[in-house]
Amino acid sequence: MLLTRFLSETGMVELTGYMPVPATEAGCALVRTLRCIRGGLKFRMACEPRFDYARPRPVVEQESEREARLCPPGEAYGLWLLAEVPIQAVDGQGVEAVLEIK
Repeated sequence: MLLTRFLSETGMVELTGYMPVPATEAGCALVRTLRCIRGGLKFRMACEPRFDYARPRPVVEQESEREARLCPPGEAYGLWLLAEVPIQAVDGQGVEAVLEIK
């Protein structure tokens, strides 16, 4: 687990990240959660994965308002991003979300 605190004059937020260890490789996940300790902060989250030593730009498939698949061009493997807030594809880069935690 990794715990990171963001502090400002307007608030304090904790980001917790962890990787549950499954019995098999299928279903591996990285879980990140934000929790407001006091006040509030505005965040911009960007997920811009780079495959194959950053040679190709990722293909972004927006599955729904809160779900996207990012993979190398012409490949079946990649990653799924599931969010509890709306995310938006960024032209050939990845996805992003802007949210305020209170």
